[in-house]
Amino acid sequence: LQFAILNTLAGMCPLYDPTAILPHEYVEAFEKFIESGRQISQDGRDLVSCLEDIIQEDDRSMCFHIEVCLLSLLDFNQQLGTLLVHYPDYILGFLSTALMNVQKKLFEQSPYLGSVKPIVSVRLKGASLLGDSVNKTCISSLRSADAGRLILVRGTVVRTGPVKLLECARVYQCTKCKFKFKIQADLDLQNPSISTPTVCRSTDAKTCKSNSFTCLENERETRDYQEVKIQEQEIHFDTFLPLSLFEHWNDESV
Repeated sequence: LQFAILNTLAGMCPLYDPTAILPHEYVEAFEKFIESGRQISQDGRDLVSCLEDIIQEDDRSMCFHIEVCLLSLLDFNQQLGTLLVHYPDYILGFLSTALMNVQKKLFEQSPYLGSVKPIVSVRLKGASLLGDSVNKTCISSLRSADAGRLILVRGTVVRTGPVKLLECARVYQCTKCKFKFKIQADLDLQNPSISTPTVCRSTDAKTCKSNSFTCLENERETRDYQEVKIQEQEIHFDTFLPLSLFEHWNDESV
């Protein structure tokens, strides 16, 4: 299995166009994976069982996470797993949507369990087994070609900033056609911000050309946020100054 995965990551990704699959097809494929029972944790639970535990939690405002094993995903659907590794920024959102859809299904089947939790993030595991295309020996081995891809790099946390409140999304409503749409903050920026919309994003057949919008205050999305500085481990800088990078941690990672 590991040999096949390495071949997939190294040679087959150029054959996969992430935009050739429609968004709803991504979501449906991830839902099938979640409900398949293919991924089993060490304590014998599958992803559905983990979601049921989250539903039973009392506090809806908490941040929860689900661990998704990349090896299990690649074994279930080679194309889907490979695309996730090479285009995580584009694909992870569909996986999060699938987790939310399955969570809603479980709650509808057994509403006495608890409540649907709005913040359930994905934590990928198993990247250390995916070879050199994903694993980087040190921070100095990172290259521009690695931008936008899933990367595993080890380092030492040398500084942590204060925990802050980050506004990660706003919902706007067009004053003309009343269409609602969400604007996400660019979390890759050092100071993430949300840009003000300039055109209506209505999906109706007849395009709305309005440029007047109302921000719906009660639908703002916020999360805990922290900036962390990571430095190369000592074994990698015997003859040169250690390199470092800044990372943004949020939700349950803070």
